[in-house]
Amino acid sequence: MSPVRVLIIAAIFALGAGPAHAVLIPGMYDTGIDNNGALLVAGATDPHYQLIASPDPAYPGPGAVVANPIAAGFWLANSSGSQWIAPAMAQGYPSGGTPHPAGVYKYRLEFDLTGFDLATVVVSGGCAMDNSGKVRLNDALIATNVGTYNSLTPLFFTGGFVAGVNHLDFEVTNLAGGGSNPTGVRVRGLTGSGAISTTPVPSLEFGARALLLPCSPNPFNPRTTIRFELPQSGSVQLAVFDLAGRLVRVLVETELDQGAHDTDWDGRDASGRKVSSGSYVARLHFGGKVETVRMALVQ
Repeated sequence: MSPVRVLIIAAIFALGAGPAHAVLIPGMYDTGIDNNGALLVAGATDPHYQLIASPDPAYPGPGAVVANPIAAGFWLANSSGSQWIAPAMAQGYPSGGTPHPAGVYKYRLEFDLTGFDLATVVVSGGCAMDNSGKVRLNDALIATNVGTYNSLTPLFFTGGFVAGVNHLDFEVTNLAGGGSNPTGVRVRGLTGSGAISTTPVPSLEFGARALLLPCSPNPFNPRTTIRFELPQSGSVQLAVFDLAGRLVRVLVETELDQGAHDTDWDGRDASGRKVSSGSYVARLHFGGKVETVRMALVQ
């Protein structure tokens, strides 16, 4: 993600309910790049796409890696903006590749639409697969018969979104083959935009759940503010976890009064060390209930 893009998104989220014009959606990444849009080295694990289903017991995921070599002359060549990702690095053909078994390999990208007016969201891009496959948004089929690996199949969709975290799945069907049998997926030009919702947040009533608001800015660097509202006084814990569910840092653990509160996270763990770029979860525990919100740190 470019610094300009980060600044645009951060400014919008800092404003809260902004004007009804399209802004970029965070978390829309092509395959094989880092958070700043730079190409990853061969064999590096893609930080944005997870291999959530694999029929290859030797490469079960969830890490999807940048492929090299690729099936040169067959696969669409890598470019400055995206690269092929696969269960294993070597995907050469007709030799020098990995003998992946036949079956469906599923790669997932998640993006957060918290704060967006879902009726205005548009996502587009292109993908290539070996051998063929489907694309699903939140488990609903949006593209089928993606049956090419030497050109991109266009993607364009305007519905099926949900508030909060959405997932986009690329289901790649690998056919049976002997010896070198490459498989992978390439996503290029993926982008999304939408208007920030202007719907006011309803006021809390006594006995209602605590409200954990979108953090601002998001994505962020070096710090973000996490805001929440309590329907009544009580014991509160606000903590940061990584996507594997590991505790990173407890930010708040005390008794608080009813009303609005906020605290900052500076991207550091409990020992004061800077954490790596990526997505994290702020988790608010109050009154026996848990609320969560996603946030992305971009170094």
